[in-house]
Amino acid sequence: MGNKLDPLNVKYFKLVIPPQNLGKETLCDIAAKCILCGDSKKNPNKKRLHLYTKPSYRNDVIHCFNCGITFSSMYQFLKEVRPDLLNIYL
Repeated sequence: MGNKLDPLNVKYFKLVIPPQNLGKETLCDIAAKCILCGDSKKNPNKKRLHLYTKPSYRNDVIHCFNCGITFSSMYQFLKEVRPDLLNIYL
């Protein structure tokens, strides 16, 4: 993949995360409010769920820096969070 996120993964990440919960976006990282833990109760602006990639990664990774949950692929993320989108993704 290199330093850029897979456009297909970006599309499905944005389908799962409500638009108001999306945050900063770059070519290699998208921040969002975690739909599993809800992030910080103290600061509603915190967005700690990230879809990101690094040059050494084979796949884009979804990780929450608040609750610690990690999905090593978009397939795994959709299977756990939105199984109704899984067949369309494949």
